Amino acid sequence: MTIIPVGLAASQVFSMILETRKVTIRLVYIALLDRWTIDLDRDEVTILSGQRLVTGIDMLGAYNFKLGALFCIAGDGPGDDPGRNDFEERLQLIHVSEDEIEAVST
Repeated sequence: MTIIPVGLAASQVFSMILETRKVTIRLVYIALLDRWTIDLDRDEVTILSGQRLVTGIDMLGAYNFKLGALFCIAGDGPGDDPGRNDFEERLQLIHVSEDEIEAVST
């Protein structure tokens, strides 16, 4: 499990290796809608764009990207939309590898 450090900026970009692939994650806070969105590039190709960030849900689970799972975890429970400053106080962005998923599934 990897915790991806999210700062306070309304637009952030993270590049890393997940499951042997180069991945770029873009988080953007849209003030008009009061919500965060996530974009994901794998090997410099956009594979996910404008996905609404919701706590407690695997944002990659509906796809067969072979990148593991990506969760926004809140200390006070799943299911709500993260607010503008919530990453400072109560949220974490967490990646779980395919091997870790398999280990708990068996």
